[in-house]
Amino acid sequence: ETGARCDLFRLPSGLIGRLWPAERVVVGLRVSQNLRCELSEHAGKIVMMNRPDAENEFKNLVNLVADIRRVSHLKVVFKWKGGLHELDRLLRRAALIRRAPLERAETHIDLRREKIRDEEAVMLARVLRACKGLAQLDIRRNNIGSEGIRKLAEVLGECKALARLDLSSNYISMDGVGEIAGVLRQCKALAHLDLSSTGVGEEGAARLAGVLGDCKALARLGLRNNCIGAEGVEHLAGVLGGCTALTHLDLCNNVLRNDGAVALSGVLGSCKALAYLNLSSNMIDDAGAKSLATNLAGCAALARLDLGSNVIGVEGAESLAVVLPKCKNLSGFFLDCNRIGDAGVNKLAEVLRECRALVDLDLGANGVGDEGAGRLAAVVGECATLTLLDVSGNKIGVQGAQRLSEAALSTCRILT
Repeated sequence: ETGARCDLFRLPSGLIGRLWPAERVVVGLRVSQNLRCELSEHAGKIVMMNRPDAENEFKNLVNLVADIRRVSHLKVVFKWKGGLHELDRLLRRAALIRRAPLERAETHIDLRREKIRDEEAVMLARVLRACKGLAQLDIRRNNIGSEGIRKLAEVLGECKALARLDLSSNYISMDGVGEIAGVLRQCKALAHLDLSSTGVGEEGAARLAGVLGDCKALARLGLRNNCIGAEGVEHLAGVLGGCTALTHLDLCNNVLRNDGAVALSGVLGSCKALAYLNLSSNMIDDAGAKSLATNLAGCAALARLDLGSNVIGVEGAESLAVVLPKCKNLSGFFLDCNRIGDAGVNKLAEVLRECRALVDLDLGANGVGDEGAGRLAAVVGECATLTLLDVSGNKIGVQGAQRLSEAALSTCRILT
């Protein structure tokens, strides 16, 4: 740590055990050369490879693993730029060294933004086939289409330990989503699935709904920006109630409208673990907000609710104001870019002091004037947990801004 050279080879095994009490060691080229013998007493290993010139490091890892007979947990993290061809080459070379128990490795592969196309997906599939312990695969923001996904789906079903799969921002379309849906039943450990910006659509949502009920470990589902409407949400709602582990649901920037909101609200009471719900930018108006409000109280774990960029007005705000105090764990409520005005803000202000866990409140761009600002200023001082109040983009004048600024001196930070 001080810059002086430390001869790691001379460190006693007992000291090494204290240095890495969780038996999780980051192994690099020089470290693994010196610690091969000492590390033989430890059961868990982590190998981080972030550089494009990792061949020597990887060969040393293979030799290290071969010498450690008691390895029970090996975690390999591949994360570098320029990497798919290199990764394939390294894994194929490692496969020639029969001594290395790489089939037992917990593997994380991060190849986001690598410009991977369908024709390269064959190579990626070969990489995945060599990683029997694949736990996380992040290939977001590439150029993979439905044909490439088909190639990947052929091997993903063999990845029994897969816990996190991020395919967002690819050109998958509903056909590719269908291919992925076909193997999800086999991924029993899958806890995080992100298909945002992949062209899921109504048909893709229906195909997903057919298998999500079998994904008992699923905790996070990302489906934002997918042109999913009321019909698709109805299919999803039919199975989400059975996803008892679900904590995060992101449906931002779809086309749910009121019918979709009504369909989703019917299962909210069954989602006992749901902590994060994002329905922003879905053209939901007062009727949809009222429907959601009737069942939000059943989400006992709900901590963040985002209804921003919809068309919710005074009536919707009034319905939400009734239910917010019943959401005992709600720490973030986002209602920006709607149409609630002063009247809607007044309704919300009446209940803010009862929202005892609320930390962030966003009411920006809602046509709020000095009247609403004054009402908020009068109550924020009694909101002990409120840290940030965003009222930017409204029609607040000098008088309203002054009252808010006085309130902010003794309470939270206010953005105007």
